[in-house]
Amino acid sequence: MTQPFADLDGLIRKTETASPMGLVLQKAIAILNDPASDANQLARVIQLDLNLAGLVLRLANSAYVAPLQRISSVRRAVSHLGQAQIKTLLFSAAAASFMDTPLPAYGLDRGVLWQHAVGMAAGARFLTASVSVVASEAAYTAGLLADIGMLTLDKLLPRGQAAPPGVADEQRLLGIDHATLGAEVAQRWRLPDLVVEAIRHHHTPTQARAAGQIAAALHLVDVCLVRNGLGLRPSPETTRPEPAALQLFNLTEDRFDRLFAALQPLIQSARSALGE
Repeated sequence: MTQPFADLDGLIRKTETASPMGLVLQKAIAILNDPASDANQLARVIQLDLNLAGLVLRLANSAYVAPLQRISSVRRAVSHLGQAQIKTLLFSAAAASFMDTPLPAYGLDRGVLWQHAVGMAAGARFLTASVSVVASEAAYTAGLLADIGMLTLDKLLPRGQAAPPGVADEQRLLGIDHATLGAEVAQRWRLPDLVVEAIRHHHTPTQARAAGQIAAALHLVDVCLVRNGLGLRPSPETTRPEPAALQLFNLTEDRFDRLFAALQPLIQSARSALGE
């Protein structure tokens, strides 16, 4: 029997610090989670990271938001966008700064993990749009961060394997898998329970409870993206959708095969919003 990973807290810290904007992001999330905080506090923290400040200003002046006058300060941008959009942008920026890196143990070139994360976020929000606004926004955040644990595990896994490691391989070799580690990081960041549970079970959606629909959406989109060359190399584990997940969204195998065509414009739109 595989022993649990001994230093989980150390793994979480390594994952948190993998991003150059990690500390700024954590401070911003803490402010967003504090009901007594205000836009001035949030703007002051965002201004500490030039990349993050630039993203906020770019979105505030985009055609999507359509301001009446050009917005030139982070303070005005924060007020104009509102907390919900700022939170989505923060996680998008975090995912970009974390995930634009090669993962040799998983056989992923630079940029592939990031493209996969954008696809997961856009696709999961699309599938859960009819559930509720809360579910679809939780699905977007969970999609962006679902594979964040791979960043740290990649440094511990053996290189040059015939096939990329799956969840069972991670557990066997390290005593922890990337979904579990990602969920622990999300919990450390005080993200909603729905997000934490969905990340934890995005490869095992039938084990999820309150986040069952979100986890199922993440699983289906993950399989869809891998089948279409946007993620890990295809294997039986990564290309077979759970029948229960298909049933949850009334998808036949034939309709599921056509899902990628519906997701492509959403993925491109999400990438464009982040300046790609």
